[in-house]
Amino acid sequence: PGDGVHVVWSMLLGLNRSRYFLMTGQQLSAAEALNLGVVNEVMPQSALLDRAWELAGLIRQRPPLTTRLTREAMLMQVKRAMLDQLPY
Repeated sequence: PGDGVHVVWSMLLGLNRSRYFLMTGQQLSAAEALNLGVVNEVMPQSALLDRAWELAGLIRQRPPLTTRLTREAMLMQVKRAMLDQLPY
């Protein structure tokens, strides 16, 4: 903790699992992260840039205002939690 991982990790995994991983320092493989819902996709590094561009294209097709406001709405909870919990 100190960089906000304790805030984000609990949002992604829930309190018990996040506490477990933060306290033990256990590292996750890509497959484990996918299984736990920490990441949405796992692929070979050689496919990563193409997939990033594909996703960017999909996002770019959406109305810009919708994209911006959706991002802001989704980050509001994260920002608030960071302000409240980052000092710890």
